[in-house]
Amino acid sequence: MNARLATLAGKVGALDVDISHPSHSGLQMDQITLLYIPLRVVGAVEIALDNAPYLSMSGSISLSENPRLRVSVPEGTSVAEVTLHDTDGKVTRARTGLAAY
Repeated sequence: MNARLATLAGKVGALDVDISHPSHSGLQMDQITLLYIPLRVVGAVEIALDNAPYLSMSGSISLSENPRLRVSVPEGTSVAEVTLHDTDGKVTRARTGLAAY
């Protein structure tokens, strides 16, 4: 059994990741200029726990605007880092301590 799966078989907690992102599908029209708003969506989300890669997710136009992700986190985790890449090339990072673990 994979070491990560074995760790998750014990006690787990949850990490809620709230993403604030506009999510433009490229099909919406600006009501003033009547031009289409260019595509801009979440391209990838990466989560690291205690400085080790944990989860990687690809986004697309099917991901809602301002999505919320809930991720199971093994007991004993002290730091979570989230990196978001969007289709405009913008990279956003957030880091938090998980003191209750």
